[in-house]
Amino acid sequence: MTTSNFVRAYGRASSDEQVVSPLQQEAACKDAFSLFQRVKPDWGNMVWGGFFCEAENTSRTTKFRERPIGCLVLASTKPGDIILVSAYDRIFGSTIDVCETIELIEQRQFRLCILDLDVDLSGNLGKAVFKLIGVIKELEVEETRRRNREHIAYRKSVGLPTNSAPIGWKIA
Repeated sequence: MTTSNFVRAYGRASSDEQVVSPLQQEAACKDAFSLFQRVKPDWGNMVWGGFFCEAENTSRTTKFRERPIGCLVLASTKPGDIILVSAYDRIFGSTIDVCETIELIEQRQFRLCILDLDVDLSGNLGKAVFKLIGVIKELEVEETRRRNREHIAYRKSVGLPTNSAPIGWKIA
């Protein structure tokens, strides 16, 4: 008796205004699954296991394995299965999270496919590149936060409001 391996897609949205909505993430994953079944021999016998998305306002700083849906996806993943994600920043928010997940992949022998990043995690070079991307993404987030803090400080210093305008009002 042959058991099937599954591809489970994972998504996350951090706000209602998220650029890549859960519906877009799901569509990208389903399209990729269909394509990969046709063009990648090792995907031919894979079974679609569904799209699993975190509730709104799930912070990228929460580790993948500590998010409710991330934990569920990991618990249902068996050796040979694949976790499919539309974008790197939908699954990881820190270098530590990346390193811990790579370790888990090695222990549990499943695969991770991130559509905006074509890195093979089976070799040391792929693992190093994957971790380096995590460092770069972490730096990018910190730079964005720094710029936002500076912008708020400037607005305060010149007497401008720093929060959202009430409905019907416009902030200069």
